[in-house]
Amino acid sequence: MDWVVSISKKIATIDENWNQIEQFQVIATWILFWKKINEASYNIYLVTNRHVIEWEKWQLYLKFKHTNWIFVEKQISTHDENWISKFKFHPNNQIDVAVTELDYDRILREESIVFFYPEDISCYKKSDFIEHNISEWDWVFVIWYPSSLVWNNKFSLVRKWIISQIRPFKESITSDYLVDCFIFPWNSGGPVIIKPEIYWVGESQVNNQARLIWIIKGFLPYRESLQSTQTWKILSVTEQNSWLGLVESVDSITETIELNR
Repeated sequence: MDWVVSISKKIATIDENWNQIEQFQVIATWILFWKKINEASYNIYLVTNRHVIEWEKWQLYLKFKHTNWIFVEKQISTHDENWISKFKFHPNNQIDVAVTELDYDRILREESIVFFYPEDISCYKKSDFIEHNISEWDWVFVIWYPSSLVWNNKFSLVRKWIISQIRPFKESITSDYLVDCFIFPWNSGGPVIIKPEIYWVGESQVNNQARLIWIIKGFLPYRESLQSTQTWKILSVTEQNSWLGLVESVDSITETIELNR
């Protein structure tokens, strides 16, 4: 749970004495990803969703825990002095992944506690799904930051769900897949971890490893339209959360990094 970082922005608000103050508002979740460049070197990346930062020009704040257990918001810029984005995206607009390199040495100099997901140790890609026969029925953990939902948003939360549909992804029909998971707006970018088991269902196999397998990108909405029987125009549309979460794979993360190197 220390391998995820909240992403916040400052918002103006009013305190109990009617004074204007600035507060940090959690808007999404990041993971720290260790990309293997060659046998001897790795790069550290911050990974989240494309839709979180693509069209925004603000100062973002990452919440790190220091060695003295104090939480500190560290500022990063989304763009450089020429208003060129510091974040890299996948050339396929349908793949909702954004990455940027992290100054790891600076974080250590400032005595922050940093953990990350090594690509070759802590992750499962599509080939691993096929090898381990990971399928529907398998349980997963979802980690994210709760914003103002709970009294203390300095710590991440973990919830347990299952894979709802993964066969289209394994057969290369889609680049994403579905989990049975209730998604909130600030869940974007949160890691999903395959749950170790001692039993299996159907043709699946026992998976005894906890591995990062994807990141959350949003929920699948269920919509109903109110249509006029005279003009046949749509008068209104209602939308509900279907409890199905859309996720991006580790393959999408590594592709985004490699195509932008």
